[in-house]
Amino acid sequence: MILHMVIQTMRFLKLMPILAASAMIMMAASCSSGKTDYESAILEWTGREIVFPDSMRLAGGGVFVKEPSDFTIVAYYDSEGCTGCRMKLPFWNQLIWKLDSLKNRDRVEVLLIVATERVDELTTLIKENSFPGKVVVDSDSLFMRANGLPENPYLQSFLLDRDNRVTLIGNPIDMHSLEKVYLKNIMQSDFEESEEDDIDSGYEHDFGKIAGGRSVSHTFNMLNETADTLKVGDIASSCECTVGKVSMAVIPPGKAYSVDVTFRDTIPGEFHRTVTLYFDNRHREIRFGISGEIITK
Repeated sequence: MILHMVIQTMRFLKLMPILAASAMIMMAASCSSGKTDYESAILEWTGREIVFPDSMRLAGGGVFVKEPSDFTIVAYYDSEGCTGCRMKLPFWNQLIWKLDSLKNRDRVEVLLIVATERVDELTTLIKENSFPGKVVVDSDSLFMRANGLPENPYLQSFLLDRDNRVTLIGNPIDMHSLEKVYLKNIMQSDFEESEEDDIDSGYEHDFGKIAGGRSVSHTFNMLNETADTLKVGDIASSCECTVGKVSMAVIPPGKAYSVDVTFRDTIPGEFHRTVTLYFDNRHREIRFGISGEIITK
């Protein structure tokens, strides 16, 4: 036990500079006290064992049993709001693709736990996005009660070691800098940070107030400023209410191209959605953000 705590402390100190940067992103992304909440959560949760109740079931049917794994990425989603919008399965698919490209992929399990009674809706969502990880239905919020998770939804995700103890905290899909920390912590020397692993997220558009059910679009005009030909691998959106389309699949150096983002939803209130453009040749991803407020007529 003492050796385990020493190892966890060494890992924590080694990752502190990157975690500090992630805390700054948390401050900007959340409505809470941000950095303070994140730092407190790190101190409270690092090394803590996560409990998996026996009676939870898989979305595809059958009782969930937590299998041993060197690492487990677990994310919890409550029943509030649009499940698809919050889960962002296309982005989880991209993270799993990155894990598959690393060595020893079988060491890592990706597990999403969803507190919902709409099992059919969740199953459809999984099928439509071809999500390859495990999704657990927790309609009675047993996971939340067993572990006393933080109230901040950004802090209801963890990277666990083989003993189901918390190594890292924070949702790697919502915070890209944390995704890099997750990958680095899993593979350590096998995963090298580089400028090409960064994400370009400086593209935003605010639609302002729009009527519910109205479809709105915005075109982002881009330019390939690199010396390489860019090959589009995928364009993924945070939920089914947002669709991205790129004007060409192969983009020569110096060539202009565009990304059209279309949004349509009926749920009143403020919204923020993202579309991410991925390239096959390992160039940095480009993330486009749209926002606004849906009002009732």
